[in-house]
Amino acid sequence: MKSCPLVPALLVSVLAACGGGGDDASSAPDQAAGAQALQGTALAAPMYAVDFVAPAASGNDLNDAGHVVGKSHPDPGCGPFCLPAEETVLWKGGERIVLPTVPGADANSQYPMYINNSGLIAGMAGVPGSATRAVVWLPGAGGYSARDLGVFPGTSSVDVGGLDEQGRLVGWATLGGAIPSIALPFMWTQAAGMVDLRAMGYPNERPLAMSPGGKVVTWGFWYQLGEPRSAKALPPPPQGFMGVGSNGSVINDDGDQAHFLVTTGSQNLVYPFRLTAGGGWQQLTGAGTGRLSRARMGAISAGQDVSFTAQSTGMVAPGPAGLGQPLAARMSPAYPGATVTDAGAMNAAGQVLSQVMIGRSQRLVKLTPVSACASNCLVSSSLVMTGQFVQDPALPGSCVQGGRMHNLATAAVTIRSETGTPLANVKVSGRFLDDYWTNQAVTGTTDASGVVRWSHKGLCGAGAIAFFVDSASLEGRTLDRTRGTLTGYVIPGATSEPLPAPEPAPVANVAPVAQPAVNCTAGRACSFTASGSYDPDGSITAYRWAESNGTTWSTQAVFTKTFGKAGRESVVLHVTDNGGLVASKKLTFTVQR
Repeated sequence: MKSCPLVPALLVSVLAACGGGGDDASSAPDQAAGAQALQGTALAAPMYAVDFVAPAASGNDLNDAGHVVGKSHPDPGCGPFCLPAEETVLWKGGERIVLPTVPGADANSQYPMYINNSGLIAGMAGVPGSATRAVVWLPGAGGYSARDLGVFPGTSSVDVGGLDEQGRLVGWATLGGAIPSIALPFMWTQAAGMVDLRAMGYPNERPLAMSPGGKVVTWGFWYQLGEPRSAKALPPPPQGFMGVGSNGSVINDDGDQAHFLVTTGSQNLVYPFRLTAGGGWQQLTGAGTGRLSRARMGAISAGQDVSFTAQSTGMVAPGPAGLGQPLAARMSPAYPGATVTDAGAMNAAGQVLSQVMIGRSQRLVKLTPVSACASNCLVSSSLVMTGQFVQDPALPGSCVQGGRMHNLATAAVTIRSETGTPLANVKVSGRFLDDYWTNQAVTGTTDASGVVRWSHKGLCGAGAIAFFVDSASLEGRTLDRTRGTLTGYVIPGATSEPLPAPEPAPVANVAPVAQPAVNCTAGRACSFTASGSYDPDGSITAYRWAESNGTTWSTQAVFTKTFGKAGRESVVLHVTDNGGLVASKKLTFTVQR
């Protein structure tokens, strides 16, 4: 699960310590975070769908529940006219939770790096490569609280290397600069605080990564935390490569590992390798990653699947011996044009924390294994977008902050069955995105032709406007994310080709239609149904059958009632739609003896 967090590229000393990294500020991974491996069988999937997490964000880790920690820019509504400060964030169950700051620090100088299945979050605060201290965020009934763990006594800085399911944290403490006078491995627990791993019999080497069960890998050894005598030496590196350094490492509970190794030549390229607990090195790609591209290690599963980033491309190497393959090749065709630029942590469900290009910008997502729907399916058969730049008459052709000019985009989604039949009353949720901070969630219901439409008014100068379909639901049916179209984008001023512009989005709610029916049989029993009722532009949310004096018979769409005597009776059906409008119709019938 653990993957290296992304920190600003100006922190050169961190990249030197962790390896890899790019030359631009948006693509510098901090490999010091290591990566947490997984328990389970082979997890690499033939096809992945996209679960959206956030725009303008970096993700460092996710647990088995799919909760993600990282850093994210909020949306203050200023678009391209400002740069909002990053926040330390947990994404949990669709909610964006801003984590509290550590006393004496701010959100820009704290880095959440790991989260375990208990919700414990670990990371660092300070200036990476200069002076950092360990931090944990503790979950509680009232939310999270931040706890500053400080540094190991007698040292001035610590780097955190891993967090396991027992809440044990390992790291590397130093005193001094590039050539420290003191350097030692440590472990922290809530019960004992920080302890020197050397004094407990473990190798005096930097912990690079830790598995959920407490397997630790260093530059030259791997061992089980709690068993000092379990330390085993790593085999010599393959010819032409240096030994394991801080370039990105992962380990699973069986001791299987993956590392980036550096070439001995002048170029110092990094290559990903798999290392089985009882075997040798296996090179995963044929090309190395240099200083101008991103490289980071993500995770290794119990089945030895490896997720990683090489040459700024998210990749997966299926276990137990598969080579690295671009994750983009395994993306569902329902996300046309999407590219995977980063692959990080992987959880026990096989989800891979990734950066995916949706529209023209990277989005933080979870790539989730998906299989095709065979029957009772919902298919997003088309996604049509239009975009327009609406000018300010006082400033024609201009885009300035505070002006009346704006972007106007529309999206129309058509939902059909697997046989191509348009489906009404399907609840569809999605979101509008731009190239900055916008993340406008929308929900609507398909009409009789299976179409639902939305419009978005946003700031000018925000680049392309993208739309992403999150979900679609109708009782008894499943959204098929292996086909159709679930993403699209438009540049304001030009319609999306070759798709025609949709009709304008409706602004007024249309009342529902009440259609009661009854079937009476001998014995004074009558069965009532409102199944013929419908809402032309939405869905019916409530039913009420009542006498003219207001006495309610039922609030169900279908029910049966036995009367005390035969004869003529009447009832009024009231139906309410999702917009709050009510329609009524009286039904007169004869109760039989």
